[in-house]
Amino acid sequence: MSPKRKEKYDLTDDFYFKISDYEKIKHSHVIKTIKYNNKRLKKKQDLIDNRLYDKAEDIKPREFKYVDLVKDRYSSLPKALDDLGDSLTSLCLSKRLNLDEEVDQIINDFYSFCINHGLLVHGFMSTKGIYYEINIENIRIIWLNPYPNTTLQEIIKIKIDEPKPFKWSKLNFLHFASDDEDLGEEEFEPVNDPNKLDMSLLSYSLPFQKFHLKLILFKLKKLLVEHERQRKDFLGMKFRIENKNIREDLILVIKSLSGEIVENDSFDFCIGERIENYTEGKVYLHPQYVFDTLNSQGKTFFEDYKIGKKIPKHISPFALTNFVNPDVLSTLSKTKRNRLQDIVDGYKDVHYQ
Repeated sequence: MSPKRKEKYDLTDDFYFKISDYEKIKHSHVIKTIKYNNKRLKKKQDLIDNRLYDKAEDIKPREFKYVDLVKDRYSSLPKALDDLGDSLTSLCLSKRLNLDEEVDQIINDFYSFCINHGLLVHGFMSTKGIYYEINIENIRIIWLNPYPNTTLQEIIKIKIDEPKPFKWSKLNFLHFASDDEDLGEEEFEPVNDPNKLDMSLLSYSLPFQKFHLKLILFKLKKLLVEHERQRKDFLGMKFRIENKNIREDLILVIKSLSGEIVENDSFDFCIGERIENYTEGKVYLHPQYVFDTLNSQGKTFFEDYKIGKKIPKHISPFALTNFVNPDVLSTLSKTKRNRLQDIVDGYKDVHYQ
């Protein structure tokens, strides 16, 4: 529960919960599963104490039902879609870090679904990775796929819990414990390397995020028609990819635009930044051509992206311009208009049309 003294809250690193949080936790599937498993473990220990080892082996803990957790958190599909970008970013990062073997297949299934249903709207090569946007039921879903980096494995580690040193304090009549005088401190050998990034929270959240994406795919496969909106910008064009670092990303975009990926010399266009051997009659292009074609609705010319030429500036498609329509304001209640006005006042680039 929250401490009564605010200064005490500011001086501690512990977590505190509100009463409303406690009520949610108390009735959650997680707590019910934990209570059930505790009873089972107690029964198992009793059997072991009575040397009934065969019966003890038959007692298994109940697994957490992540499907129920996802349903408890998101009451509707639109709400689940709102958070999908965060889950996708975490899953893509987990894939780069090899935290879970199943993540590769889940992401590949999702990418195939995006290709077959023409969902991909934008893609942008930033300094950190490639940002993507899909649009489902007028809900924008944006996520980041980090670039592969061989040094990531050297700087991250899933840290484990380690005991905190017990600190003796002088008793005080008013506060019972005072930090004014330390009477001694038990030494502990640190378990975790302080020079490495802690990936524990990411690893803990993976099961939930995997089921989050799985459930959304299950729902969308029933709602959307395959090939209904697929673009034809690259229809009839064959591509060979020489850029290995972002090969999967290029395949996603090219196939989303109805292009074909080939591994032999039957290609029309070769995508890469450094080409060693050129074949006469073939076109060699910078990877930016693929993403700019996606973002510009096909209004690009491959001649501008040939290897060796100065290519156009790669402009982010995610620049936002906010508009507030007065006709929309007239349909809102006074409370909603005031809330919207607060938002408008907070952003200088918002203007009325």
